[in-house]
Amino acid sequence: MVCAPFPFIIGIDLVHAMRCYVDSIANCRTVSRLMQRPITGYHKDEEDHWVAQLDCGHFQHVRHDPPWQNRPWVTSEKGRNSMLGFELDCKKCDLGAAADTVNNQ
Repeated sequence: MVCAPFPFIIGIDLVHAMRCYVDSIANCRTVSRLMQRPITGYHKDEEDHWVAQLDCGHFQHVRHDPPWQNRPWVTSEKGRNSMLGFELDCKKCDLGAAADTVNNQ
């Protein structure tokens, strides 16, 4: 089991995460190191959802779907442009995945 400060983001066991938090992350033996990668651009997928292109070559959906995902900046070009350079956690980098292509998300 991996300890992480934000279990709801990376999907680990909540009970284990709370124990790690209570014991403090410093005392947890296996701390997840999330790869932070800046947004370099955007495109839409085949279902018309916005996808962020990261500098590592991976893609990540950036949906505005309240109350689950609150990203109003996705809905306008000005908002998307304002987030260029913002770093997202790239789970694909954590896994060592190959770069994405527009046809392979």
